[in-house]
Amino acid sequence: GNRVESVHFGADGKTFAVSGVEDVVQLWNRDSKKIVATLKEHRDRINSVSFSPTSQILASASDDQTVRLWDFDGNTLHIFDQHKDKVNRVRFSHDGKILASASDDKTVKLWNLKAGLITTIEEHKSPVRDVIFNPNSSKIASASDDSTVILWDYQSGKLEHRLSGHSASVKNLSFSPNGEMLASADDSGAVKIWSRDGIMLKSFNQESFAGDNISFNSDGQQIFAWIRDKENYYYGKPLLWSMNLNNLLKIGCQKAGDYLKNNPNLQDDRSLCD
Repeated sequence: GNRVESVHFGADGKTFAVSGVEDVVQLWNRDSKKIVATLKEHRDRINSVSFSPTSQILASASDDQTVRLWDFDGNTLHIFDQHKDKVNRVRFSHDGKILASASDDKTVKLWNLKAGLITTIEEHKSPVRDVIFNPNSSKIASASDDSTVILWDYQSGKLEHRLSGHSASVKNLSFSPNGEMLASADDSGAVKIWSRDGIMLKSFNQESFAGDNISFNSDGQQIFAWIRDKENYYYGKPLLWSMNLNNLLKIGCQKAGDYLKNNPNLQDDRSLCD
C-alpha cells in the first residue's frame, strides 16, 4: 500500500486522519477500525493535516497551493487558494476560530474559517516550513528555510522577535503546554529551546535528527524527537530530552531582566519574571 507520512487524531478521540505521499486523506474510526471517509479533492501531494480542537472540521495543505477545509463526511467546506506556491503546514488556533498556513511562497497566512483570508505575514526570506499558535496567548511562531524563527502577535500583526540561533533550515516548532517555551528543530540536528520572549534557554544537537518531528510532553518537562537513520530516511528511533522547566525559565529571566524592565514596547510581559 501507500506509505503513511502522518496520523492525527480529532478532538473526539475516535476519528483520526491518515495521509501519505499521495493526494488523498483517509478518515478512520478508531473503534470500528474502518475508513469513514476519503478526501480526494487535492491535485497533488498533501503535506499537512490538522483537526479543529472545537468542531468536526479537518484542514489540509497541499503541493497544489491550496488549503482545504472538510467535514468528517469527506465534504469540502472551503477552498483557500491565495498561496502562490506549495503549502507546507496548517494549524488551528486553540479556540478553533483561526487557521494558519505556511508556504513555499515565503508567507504565513491566517484564515477565518468562513470569511477566508485575514492577513498575510511576509517576514521570511525563504520558504516557511512550520507555523504554530501559542496555547495561552495571541502569539504565533513561524519557521523557515532562512534559518530563522519569528514570533509575532496575530491580533496586532506586530513582529515581536526574530530568533536567529539556527544555522540550517528550521523545519518544526512546538510550544510547551503552558506557552512559556518554544522548541525549534533544524536540518542540521540542532534543537533549541526559547523563552516566549525570544531568549535562547538551551540547545541540543543530534546529527541524525532530521528536524521535522518534535514536541513537548504534557507537562513540558521533556521534548520528544524522531531520530532518523542516516542511511535510510524512513527508519529511525524516538529520543527524549529531559529538562528542568523552572530552572530554564529562571535562566531566561536572568538573561532578560533589563529588557523586561526597561523596554517601552512591552506591556503584558513586563512582570513575567516577577
